[in-house]
Amino acid sequence: MHKSITILVLCLFFCLVLSAENPYKGFEDIIAALDKDGYNIVKVAKYKKSRGALAYHRTAVNYETKKPKQLFYLEGNAFEMGYLTGVLAHEDVEITCSKFIDGVLTDFLNGDVGTGRRNFILEIVKTWLKEGVKSVRPDVPQEYIDEMKGMVAGCKKMNLKTEVSVSKLLMVNVGFDCILSRYYTLDFSNIYGIKPEELNAPVMCNDFSVFGNATVDKKHYFGRDFMFPTGGIMEYRLGMTVYNPTDGRLPMVAVNCPGMVGSVTTMNSRGVGMAVDNLPGNNCNPKRVGINSIMMLRHVTHRATSARHAVDIMVDVPRGVSWLYFIADGTNDEAVVVEGGATMDKMDFPAFANQDFMWLQMLPNSTFLNNHENQQHRKGLTFRWNDYKYPQEFLKFNADMFNYFEKREHKNMWSTRGYVNKNYEEKNCPLYYFFPPQRENKDDVLIMTNFSIVPSMRLCGMNPWTVNVYAKRYDDMQWRYDELNVQILDSYGKIDEKKAIEIIDYLAPYKKFPHYYDKIKSSPDGKTKIIKGAVSLCNMTDRVIHSHVGYYADGWIKATLDNYLSKK
Repeated sequence: MHKSITILVLCLFFCLVLSAENPYKGFEDIIAALDKDGYNIVKVAKYKKSRGALAYHRTAVNYETKKPKQLFYLEGNAFEMGYLTGVLAHEDVEITCSKFIDGVLTDFLNGDVGTGRRNFILEIVKTWLKEGVKSVRPDVPQEYIDEMKGMVAGCKKMNLKTEVSVSKLLMVNVGFDCILSRYYTLDFSNIYGIKPEELNAPVMCNDFSVFGNATVDKKHYFGRDFMFPTGGIMEYRLGMTVYNPTDGRLPMVAVNCPGMVGSVTTMNSRGVGMAVDNLPGNNCNPKRVGINSIMMLRHVTHRATSARHAVDIMVDVPRGVSWLYFIADGTNDEAVVVEGGATMDKMDFPAFANQDFMWLQMLPNSTFLNNHENQQHRKGLTFRWNDYKYPQEFLKFNADMFNYFEKREHKNMWSTRGYVNKNYEEKNCPLYYFFPPQRENKDDVLIMTNFSIVPSMRLCGMNPWTVNVYAKRYDDMQWRYDELNVQILDSYGKIDEKKAIEIIDYLAPYKKFPHYYDKIKSSPDGKTKIIKGAVSLCNMTDRVIHSHVGYYADGWIKATLDNYLSKK
């Protein structure tokens, strides 16, 4: 009797389950796309006719927390995509808004600075942040304000007591532009009594593009190593977001985390990808910061149908901070490094440099630039395309600079396979006061680290204050560029997707330089290091992006953009 009742109850239970509405009904196409990329869908949301989904990777988890890597799929207009983000990840958005800024700001100060001094400097920087965010808001395109408003509404839907606000989201997305516009340009020693050695300069990024004869399969690969303070947030929450707008903008995939409207790496449905790297320069405008860095990537990638189109869009965007942008175009097999700063109709490049060296004629003046510079300048931007040819006349200034700083101009230093520093511990750069040539002499290879190569733009980084703040970084910037160049040349003609991933991951502790990251934070058990940002490889031909985030022991994740764009 009891057995019959039990069977009856179980039958009734399963009938009720089967008759209940499937929460994933209408998401079958998204589930199929996620499955192909190794994800399982775990949460969905709908707003009006738009869909959002959160998925966890089946095998890639965070080494410390064991939480799976995540991918978001969002569709709709700006407000709707923001709202869906809030509903799907309100707790992550809350944490990003409350802890990310403070965490990263701490990394901008030298670890030896005492507590009292640290708090004093942090209060100054936070004041800049609040003032800058307020002034930059009018320049933020309305669609991103709408997205932030939607995110706030979604978070409130899930938690009426949420402290997420548009102001806080703006701080996350444009705050560092506001800080760096002053960090690069103001002599703190005269204004606040702050010494350069009290500041820490986070400048570590690497990028490359290879295609044509460089690759064995003739595909276009765009490698991007985003090395930036994580603030104790990004190593746990960085993942990918697929944006599928319904308002006319192009679909794209981004490497970011909930609360970041901007992106650190992007790739759109037309095969255009972008990255942004720090570029210390004096060509900034703290009074009008404008749109830069991660917000610039999101804005341009949603619109650009080619690298040429992307450049045109950037020219017309108000900017106030010096940054490097890498643009890869897998449809037309082109790539360009945009060396940029504040929007300016005309630029007096020598005026940005060390005037003592200008007076001693150790740096090129305007006449020399006019006679030998071969780049077009558009509103404060210069462009180093994949077929760029470096004007060799600028190398003549290097001898005096190396002698002045008692450095050595060794044999073959400026050759295609040359090194200024033969290893990452050597200190042979005369700070930033020299003109390194572009190493790449093949039109299907382009490389970028954290410095300008175009001579006129290089002068913008030769301001004494900027140079003093970043004095400890210049050797590393140059060495990373030189080493990346040699690794690509060693594999030239044999690069496929696997090899391209190996190359962009060249600084990982399990590769050729196991001690490069010895000073980076380890996991609690000391067995692996955190990834300071994200290492990504974009197959621009097939529109597939692979990323490594969290810890170096973690698995890689990927997103195949086209799979998420099919019709239901």
